[in-house]
Amino acid sequence: RHMKTLVLVLFAPLAAQATLTPSINRGEQLITIAHGRSLEICVIPTHLPLIEYSKKDLKNEQGLCALQAGVNAAICPKLASTNPGVEWFEVPAPYNIDQAQRAGCFIANPKDRKDNLLKKLAKYKNSTSCSYTPSILGYYHVSRILNGAGRVPPAVLRTLDLDSHKEIARLGVAEATRRSGSAAIITQTWSSLLRFLNAGASYSKRDVLFTDNFDQSYGALTLNPRSEVKHSAMFNPGADRTAAFRDGNAVFQLVKSSRPVAQLVGTQFNAVNVQTVQQMKDSADMAIMDTILSQEDRMGNIHATVEYAFIDRTDIGSDGLAKVKFESKLSADEIASLRAVQVKRMIMKDNDCGVNRTNKALKGGLLNALAHVDPKTYQGVLYFDSIADNADVVKAFRSGMMFTATDYQTMRSNLKMVANTLRAKCASGAIKLDLDLDAAFSGQPAKANQCQLIAPQPKIDIDVASLEVGR
Repeated sequence: RHMKTLVLVLFAPLAAQATLTPSINRGEQLITIAHGRSLEICVIPTHLPLIEYSKKDLKNEQGLCALQAGVNAAICPKLASTNPGVEWFEVPAPYNIDQAQRAGCFIANPKDRKDNLLKKLAKYKNSTSCSYTPSILGYYHVSRILNGAGRVPPAVLRTLDLDSHKEIARLGVAEATRRSGSAAIITQTWSSLLRFLNAGASYSKRDVLFTDNFDQSYGALTLNPRSEVKHSAMFNPGADRTAAFRDGNAVFQLVKSSRPVAQLVGTQFNAVNVQTVQQMKDSADMAIMDTILSQEDRMGNIHATVEYAFIDRTDIGSDGLAKVKFESKLSADEIASLRAVQVKRMIMKDNDCGVNRTNKALKGGLLNALAHVDPKTYQGVLYFDSIADNADVVKAFRSGMMFTATDYQTMRSNLKMVANTLRAKCASGAIKLDLDLDAAFSGQPAKANQCQLIAPQPKIDIDVASLEVGR
């Protein structure tokens, strides 16, 4: 399970300050990486108890920590959207890393000049602008404790040599100015980050950006999903995007309905019905996670993968139901034989603006609007609430995910409120635990709500199809 190279595990008490001390062991592994003037580190945070992180999760965490700038990956400034992140690319032969970086990490595919021959592997984001490192890391682990809700890509805690980061920032400012102009938000955010990096120990928020010796920045390194698309069906424009989604999104109106899902959506396994139940589940999962983690910038930042869904009648679960499964690629013969249908499944990959931000999901009343929830997500909330005061769980968030005491208390308060709200609505019948694809298309009568925590927490092999570092 653990890497056998580049590993240095040290034991020391957790520092009292919020900044990152590179020599302190903060999780499953502490990995040192030679780059620039200092030894960078990569931390795989401690996995939460009784949660089945998938084999792909473990592979991806170690793959992220194995990335070395200038050795097996090219790094370039992120110039899309508004966040001044650092993107990491795999460089195929015959190109080399220096060539790739001089080209801004874009080498056109001769077959399609808009297509990049380089494969984007990961993104490195810091606590700057709206972004906050604990939010990125927290979403990954909360997703797993909620049985895969949101399909959040794996993330690790990472540092980057300060001189190297400054060089990337200078390139980011210059290239953003050239492409978008000096007034563009991406140019301004890169300029701000460069100013913070240059300020070093004089920066007022130094603890959330620098290691304690100020020769490295720190942030979260997140897996970049393959072939994701914007999930336009999960966006409704308006001055208040959360309210617009709550009141105007067609599928969320179904999530708010008191009628059983079998009456709202047909039970025939076809593309329209499967897509509707999947999007209902995704909408409810998003509302729950964003309320727990105080997300400020969700609407308009929701992505999906396009996959084939089919009922695997050879795989019967402990509940007696055949499993609905997903594959990213199937041949025409496989599609026909499996009677597979194509649907979009949400990926919550843009999770940096949370934890210490305005809780727009809560203010927008998304949680209280829910009348349908996935039973596995519901059980995950109850289980998380039952262990959230455990010292080892608190330490996992405080140490490996860089939560401050205030951050953790805010999340804990949100979690308690979410658990109490869902439990009360379940007991009263105001919520139905019926957003389960296996049950929705089983042809069997709906099961009664199981409102109490099922112990032990069921171990779910998290489905992160098409999310993988490396080959």
